[in-house]
Amino acid sequence: MTYGTIDTPLNHAGHVFVLREDHLEVNQLPHIQNCVEEILGTNHSSIRSRLTPSSMDLFTVDKTATPIDIERYRKRVGMLLYLQTCFDITKEINYLAAHVAAPTSDHEAKMFKVAQYLKGRITSGITLKFPLGCTIRLTAWADASFRVHPGARSQYGAMVAINPNAAPFWVSCGKLPGVPVSAYEAEYVAAFKACQRTEYFRQFLRVLAPILRSPELGPVLFRDDNQAVIKLTAAPDIPKRSRHIDVKYHFVRHLAKARHIELMYLKTDLMTADIFTKPLGPTRFRFLRDRLLGITTMGGDKLE
Repeated sequence: MTYGTIDTPLNHAGHVFVLREDHLEVNQLPHIQNCVEEILGTNHSSIRSRLTPSSMDLFTVDKTATPIDIERYRKRVGMLLYLQTCFDITKEINYLAAHVAAPTSDHEAKMFKVAQYLKGRITSGITLKFPLGCTIRLTAWADASFRVHPGARSQYGAMVAINPNAAPFWVSCGKLPGVPVSAYEAEYVAAFKACQRTEYFRQFLRVLAPILRSPELGPVLFRDDNQAVIKLTAAPDIPKRSRHIDVKYHFVRHLAKARHIELMYLKTDLMTADIFTKPLGPTRFRFLRDRLLGITTMGGDKLE
């Protein structure tokens, strides 16, 4: 495929590619516009935009909400799910998609806020950016927010990038299985979720290394903001207080011991995956969003 230029961008399957001097831009502006018009209406000039795609009550259940048209709701969710370059609204889309079986007026109101944010996103010209010519060094981030869902359920977020300074090519978020008994356990399970993908991507790149003329890939850089998780992966044995954790989650320890991943501490303030775990205020959201989409580099991460 030949990527488009600034003057003649390439439009493929609803994705617009623009090759610039030092980076590749990917956006879905036409489809975003369709989503906004479908949810807000074709005449939405009087509706103000939002700085964030959700309020702090995103995961709160409104027991007074009433049922709405299921087919219309499903159609709109389907349109939002196709926004594969809008990583900054992944959390909200996953939440809305989880309620397609019985949507209510509360879910419709939260979808309306997403559309208001997308409206402002179009005006701001925000796009996903990938740097050109960067060294291949797989890097993963994982984070979790403890008991942010009803029923003491926790939310995780994970992402993988080709390089520490690049935007991710894979992101995932959602409710963690079961009910973790501590924030540390939630973070550990989130790390497991990310490790499942990083191991697949690592093996895939090892096969492609001769074709890419890439040097030895080395272990995946795994960034976590929980010191207890890092200590558990490095411990010779599983501590007594961690023996209740399901055996499969210790896959993280296996990868660390096999040198497939290299866990490194990252301050919570710089944890980009935090954007997937809970609603954020405008300042914090914009900071993480710009790092997530490659608008600002993540090269300022200070690993300790």
